[in-house]
Amino acid sequence: MRPLPLVPSVLAPMAFGLISLISGSDADASEQHASSSHHVVTTGSGSNFHFISTSSAVHENEIEMVFLSDPFAELPKPPKPHHEKRKAKKKAPKPPEPPTRGGDDEAFEKSMEKFERSMEEFEKEMEDFGEEMEAFGEAMGEWGEKMGAVGETMGEISEDCIDHIEDSDAPTVLTGRVEDTGQVVKAVCASGGKERYMSDELERFVLRHPDLTDEEKDYFMDHRDDPSTVHMD
Repeated sequence: MRPLPLVPSVLAPMAFGLISLISGSDADASEQHASSSHHVVTTGSGSNFHFISTSSAVHENEIEMVFLSDPFAELPKPPKPHHEKRKAKKKAPKPPEPPTRGGDDEAFEKSMEKFERSMEEFEKEMEDFGEEMEAFGEAMGEWGEKMGAVGETMGEISEDCIDHIEDSDAPTVLTGRVEDTGQVVKAVCASGGKERYMSDELERFVLRHPDLTDEEKDYFMDHRDDPSTVHMD
């Protein structure tokens, strides 16, 4: 999966669990991966699925699904503040010292007028900055909901894959649809781990599948042996 440059960690609650994006630098030495992000979906039943570069799902050290596209590819980029480098002023302007007895009252009045103008500018800037940050927070919330919906669909497919593997040794193609957007997410599900995914049997199954597009078949062939999909608990 493409890295998320703006937010190193995004947590989105979902009906089937929680998807958590953790940068590789935050993982311990035993969890370093070739990809820049490590994605974990914990489903309602407590099963952990590790999505690495979103090309496959790993459950209990065995690759059990290979996605036929990047489920997050259709997401828009994370929103950015309108003034990314802008910072709110930390301190309000200081009022001038009152004149001592016999001091220059006129100069003090001019200083007060200048101070009042500065305060008005400061208050306006703080108000504008607050509005920008509020709008940015709302946009981030909407973006997080979209990501959460994709993650929920991936979790549902993962649950379906476990059920399928428990009942059958035959490979299958699982399909899920993201709520609201209608985005279709497909994955090849089979038991046997990486060795089986690299087999001629799985290659024939995918390349001859009548319901898969050429792009989906190519994606499978390109990612079934992706080194970044290897995960060790």
